Amino acid sequence: MENTPSQRLSHRENKTVGSVGEEKIISIADSFFFKTIADKPNVIKGIGDDAAVLTPFSDESYQLVTIDTVVEGTHFTFDTLPEKIGWKAMAVNISDIAAMGGIPEHAVISAAIPKNLTINFLEKLISGINSAAEKFNVAVVGGDTVGSDILSITITLLGKVEKQYLCTRDGSKQGNIVAVTGFLGGSFKTDKHLNFMPRIEEARWLVKNAKPCAMMDLSDGLAMDSSRIAKASNVSMQFFSDKLPVTDGFSIDNALNDGEDFELLCVFPDKILTSEIQNKFEDKFNLKLSVIGKTASPPAKIYLDGNELKTRSFNHFV
Repeated sequence: MENTPSQRLSHRENKTVGSVGEEKIISIADSFFFKTIADKPNVIKGIGDDAAVLTPFSDESYQLVTIDTVVEGTHFTFDTLPEKIGWKAMAVNISDIAAMGGIPEHAVISAAIPKNLTINFLEKLISGINSAAEKFNVAVVGGDTVGSDILSITITLLGKVEKQYLCTRDGSKQGNIVAVTGFLGGSFKTDKHLNFMPRIEEARWLVKNAKPCAMMDLSDGLAMDSSRIAKASNVSMQFFSDKLPVTDGFSIDNALNDGEDFELLCVFPDKILTSEIQNKFEDKFNLKLSVIGKTASPPAKIYLDGNELKTRSFNHFV
């Protein structure tokens, strides 16, 4: 009989999680994450107590809060490298903060762990989370562990954004310009969904220099995610197939529907996103910024070359 994904993980060498217990898991996590709070003076108490203690942000900033879960069998497979699983678990949250124009600050982690997962695998998993945390200056200040039949990681990430830079989905108006960063499509076949770089620096530059009126990260595909901005802003969106930045070797359909590209979908007031701004962005980040269409009058529908698009994406509940 075929083993379950969590049973297949047990081939990893080293002691198992079940043989060492929760306190050992916490000590391993602390050995990685204690460095992440070193440059965070507003962390009063991190890992090791019933709750983390943080000082509040200034009156000039809003608090941002996001949460994401990655689950074995849905977001990664049993043979995915543990470092990549950890990176993705943190990076999807950081990408959400980027989409709001913000800066990631503090994270807490809840991990559901199979008892036959090895310590070697666990350490590499935590190392992947830590790599993303350190790169984007996120302090991991607490968490929880629980036994499970499959591996699942949930991260809650706190961030901040200056009030003048906050970017939401509902700010679009008719006649705005729609643009995306990077290339779209093929994220699973190319492993981009595991290796992507959250667009924090790029988003921060855009909110300061190009003032997008709406923005989000592309997790469920351009067609589905653009429909969310369209509905929130009560506008339609008109895309042009010859303007879509399609990943080499993939199709327009892939670019529209594959998902997990984690690029930025941005809407700009007309005449703000000039060719000069585009060139400066692309030179600074070595990243394409493509104008792919415009917003128009309601109803909130998506069109490609004048034809209405029927949105589709992965559904967790079917």
